[in-house]
Amino acid sequence: MLKLCTNAKTILKLDYFNKTKVTNVTKISEVFETSVFFVTFNRLEKKSKFSYIVYTMNNILNNNSVVYITRDIERALGAPPNLNNYFIISNFTDFAKQIAGDKTNVLLIEDGQQLDTWQLMEHQETKKFLAKLTNPNILVFKSTNQIERICQKNNWKLLNPQTDLANKIEEKISQIDWLDDLTHLLPDHNIKNCNNIEWKGQPFILQFNRAHTGSGTIFIDSKQKLLNIKQKFPNRPARVTKYIEGPIFTSNNVVTDKTTLIGNISYQITGLEPFTNNKFATIGNDWGLPNKILNQKQKQQWADITKKIGDKLRKDGWKGLFGIDVALEESTGKLFLIEINSRQPASTSYESHL
Repeated sequence: MLKLCTNAKTILKLDYFNKTKVTNVTKISEVFETSVFFVTFNRLEKKSKFSYIVYTMNNILNNNSVVYITRDIERALGAPPNLNNYFIISNFTDFAKQIAGDKTNVLLIEDGQQLDTWQLMEHQETKKFLAKLTNPNILVFKSTNQIERICQKNNWKLLNPQTDLANKIEEKISQIDWLDDLTHLLPDHNIKNCNNIEWKGQPFILQFNRAHTGSGTIFIDSKQKLLNIKQKFPNRPARVTKYIEGPIFTSNNVVTDKTTLIGNISYQITGLEPFTNNKFATIGNDWGLPNKILNQKQKQQWADITKKIGDKLRKDGWKGLFGIDVALEESTGKLFLIEINSRQPASTSYESHL
């Protein structure tokens, strides 16, 4: 954990679990270069913390303009929309208009429909807006090959990591190859065509290559349910994973060129009716509950898993946000990695305001 003295000049770096080792750090850049945890300013009042973060970010953005282009403006609100040299381009909605107010750094496009990110990028209003900026850095919620081509065509610098790498990491089958010697972090698993999967009397998780917030993830708890899948997708490859009985936790993290900044762990609220009828669909997060469920050893295991994934991402050239999900096996007390989100996790903006 990082603490900032009330004079905002000396930063004390502590470890995440409030132990006693203290290292004096005099520059904010040193914090980001050496710490593996997010900055938390425990000795400042909330308003002072916010002011200090805004001050630091304004310094970084003094000579670098960043333009977040997104169909949903809330994705871009992790940073205050009035930051110097920070710009947002999004769809016009009542909520977006309320956020934008009279700010000149927010462009809301009215087109009679909600445009996807790539459509916003191709819009003439966007191109006129960006033409007024010097060497704008573009940021999107999740990049695609199409978005990369648009940026290349217009000579815009895209800050997001490469799409092909992100897909390889996040997709359920290619992820196994990417993890390599870290597959031991996962529950027991194998890859098979659906027609070769057998029911052995125990429930398991079946995942097709692409899935997001629970879609594409199927809980197989009967022979008939498996038979239905086999009949519908006989030759489709799937990842078959042991079902871990227990709560799921998640964290939003950042990879830099030197370290991994580990966010706060939260309990993942999934499958809660009437909000969804999908057992694995995420509908919210609780940042207080992990402290009541996890003991010190389990928190350390979570931090170790996160750091290992962050280190591997950095080795492959990743820089930016990523998320992980872990499941706590109630019978053993062990944590297993069950998901890697190689992109901005959905709860990032909300957590930034906590």
